[in-house]
Amino acid sequence: MRFGRIAVLLAALLLVACASPEQRRAADLEALRARAQAFWAARMAGDVIKAYEYEKVKATGKASLSAYARKGGLVYKKAEVRRVEPKSDTVAIVKVYIEYLLPGMGQHLIKGEIDDRWEKLDGQWYHAPCSLLDRKRCTP
Repeated sequence: MRFGRIAVLLAALLLVACASPEQRRAADLEALRARAQAFWAARMAGDVIKAYEYEKVKATGKASLSAYARKGGLVYKKAEVRRVEPKSDTVAIVKVYIEYLLPGMGQHLIKGEIDDRWEKLDGQWYHAPCSLLDRKRCTP
């Protein structure tokens, strides 16, 4: 029984190792798509703690959870990941259709597609939006 489990594990590792670069890249971008969908689901649910787990500032320690939560923001009503556009091995743009409300501005729904920037750090994709202060870093 134990030998069988080890054999299955070794077979799975062999399949991953034998995957072509294109297959590995496709799997990597699919992993990014899944993380982006989970991030936006957390944002729509208002789950700041869960959304923070996907943020580059959490991975790098540049912002605490309390600082992240204080930034507040928009009320998202819909977020749909439409496509992933790799810019390099470690940077990608995720095209997301969003619908949101601005707090204090009534119930006027704002709609549109955004370019949502993600970066890969230590083998994992993180939400890495650009601020006005770091646009140079974010210019392709």
